[in-house]
Amino acid sequence: MSTLATAGRVRVQEGRAIDAIVVYPGVGERERVEAGIALAQCTYTGMLYLAGINAAERARGDLPAHGELVARLAHLPRPPSVEIDENGENALVQSQNTQALCSRLYAAAPARQRITLYLVVTDWHLPRAYLTLARLLLDWREAGPVPRVYPWSAPRRLAGTLSGTNANHYAGATLSDATATEYQRILAYQQKGDVATYEELLAYLQRAGLFASDAE
Repeated sequence: MSTLATAGRVRVQEGRAIDAIVVYPGVGERERVEAGIALAQCTYTGMLYLAGINAAERARGDLPAHGELVARLAHLPRPPSVEIDENGENALVQSQNTQALCSRLYAAAPARQRITLYLVVTDWHLPRAYLTLARLLLDWREAGPVPRVYPWSAPRRLAGTLSGTNANHYAGATLSDATATEYQRILAYQQKGDVATYEELLAYLQRAGLFASDAE
C-alpha cells in the first residue's frame, strides 16, 4: 500500500473494506482510471468515483464512459457502484466534489463509522491533489469522524511524456517539467489557502487517525 511521506509514520490498514476509490482524471490521463479499476478489482470497495471531468476531456472522449466502467467491474462478487461527476475543471473542484461525496457516504453509514477513501492520481499530481483534499477535510464539521484518505499512485511509464492532448495543461511535458510546475503551484495555492501547508497536513493526518501512534 502506498502512503504520503510525512515526518511521522503513517498507518495503512490492510484488508479493510474501502468506502470509495476516488479518481482525479487529470488532463484525460486514462492510466489514472485504469489504476482505479485495478484497485477495485483486487479489493472490496463500495464505489468507484471519478471526481470530475472537464469540458475538453469530455469532448475528446479520452476517458471510459460509465457503461464501460460498470461492465469491467461486473464480474466481481460484489461489484461497486460507479459514479462519474461531469463537473470538475481542476483539483480544487474535484476535491470539493469528493468532500460532498463523503457527506453522502456518512448519511448512509452506521453512526460514528469512519469513511475510508483511496485517492488515485498519477505520481506527478498526487501531492497537490492530496494536499488540496486534506485542506478541505481538515475543516470537517459534519456528522461522523474526519474521513480517512489514503493516497494511491497510478503506475505510469518512467520515461516519455504525459498523456492527454490539452495544451493548456501538461500534455507533452516531461515528468520533471510537470513536477517542477506542480511544486510552484503548491506554493502558490498554499498562499491562497486552497492547499494544505505542512502543518495543516500533519493536523489532518492526526484528526483522521492516520498516524501509527493514534488509537481508534
